[in-house]
Amino acid sequence: MSRLIVHADINHCYAQIEEMLHPQYRDYPFAVGGHQEKRHGIILAKNDLCKIYGVSTAQSLVEAIQLCPQLRIAHPHYDDYIYYSEKVKDIYRRYSDHVESFGVDEAWIDLTHSLTCFGDGIALAKKIQQEVYDEVGLRVSMGISFNKIFAKCASDMQKRSGFVVINENDYKLKIWPLPVEDLLYVGYRTQPKLNQMGIYTIGDLACCDRNKLHHRLGKMGLILHDFANGLDDQVVAHQDDKGPLPKSVGNGMTTIIDMENYDQARLVLRLLAESVASRMREDHLYGTVVSLYYRDKNLAGYQVQRKSHKKITTSEEITDDACYLLKESYDFTIPLRAITVTVTTEKINDDYYQLSFDDFDPHQSKEKSYKVDIVMDQIRERYGFNAIKKMSNLLDNELTQEDVKAQHVVYPKGYFNADK
Repeated sequence: MSRLIVHADINHCYAQIEEMLHPQYRDYPFAVGGHQEKRHGIILAKNDLCKIYGVSTAQSLVEAIQLCPQLRIAHPHYDDYIYYSEKVKDIYRRYSDHVESFGVDEAWIDLTHSLTCFGDGIALAKKIQQEVYDEVGLRVSMGISFNKIFAKCASDMQKRSGFVVINENDYKLKIWPLPVEDLLYVGYRTQPKLNQMGIYTIGDLACCDRNKLHHRLGKMGLILHDFANGLDDQVVAHQDDKGPLPKSVGNGMTTIIDMENYDQARLVLRLLAESVASRMREDHLYGTVVSLYYRDKNLAGYQVQRKSHKKITTSEEITDDACYLLKESYDFTIPLRAITVTVTTEKINDDYYQLSFDDFDPHQSKEKSYKVDIVMDQIRERYGFNAIKKMSNLLDNELTQEDVKAQHVVYPKGYFNADK
């Protein structure tokens, strides 16, 4: 192969880590799920025994228990999942400095230049797979191919220590018969459009007229056509490369009780704003637009946004803009169930930037607010989320008890979307 790219996947990651830490979970249908009492009630991961009953990931806990009354559920322990997945990736990094994470449980490894040191690439990949099991106790499936897209397809073909190799000579035989939705970046919105065009397999996509795809899907149609034909020259990022900066930073939550008035919603917005501002500081970003998405208890959704006349860097600024948007757009005739705050971002080029007169507040300066945010981050990182809170967040502990930053799942950054 011209390149030797491995895609490694910790199968059923959350559930497998729980089984490793608590071996008794292996003896019965078991899943990691949210807190139904907090209305975070979906299946996040499951063991193989759940398949018999039709339990699936992202299914509601109510549906899963109806299918499998004996199902046992453990709440997620994200710190454990991150810790053990990093131990696994440290093993990958022994053999290549090009290890690119794709979420908590997946990673690409470029072994192309490792062959001069370690010999045969296929044997090396098997060695890595075995070392992960021997040293950490987790099983990973591995797909090996000449590009990232096909390596990902290969690792999905066999779970539980699967090992699939796809090269330039046999990809049409192995890849083309797969359902088109198995190709990375063919999502739930794209699949129906392709099906309407008579495209049901990756082979159908590969053989489709490019002009038709471009007309129906735009540039994305051409990119997917290239992927289906094995034309993917994207590199596996260096392990120290954080990738492109996010174009936006957001966080949302479904509250444990419905928000029946503006005062309750403001408490939640402040909590979300603290999380968003903290993520922005980690990447040295400032905000330009604040967006608000919320759903009422009937699950009807609404979205509004506001462009700022100044550079947004503090949680107070995000809170104020989000509260303004909510107050101007919603009357709480129907209580709200969920709310998300998102800030469109840009890179701070210097440690200091020119302030405008709008940045000065006679009651609380922007600089003081920024310093408060930093101190709260430092205390929480060392002593935990509940070690420090703003007084307003104590008005309703039921609404503000969640560490929304720690529990927020950051989905993998894609080729075409750098949102965080």
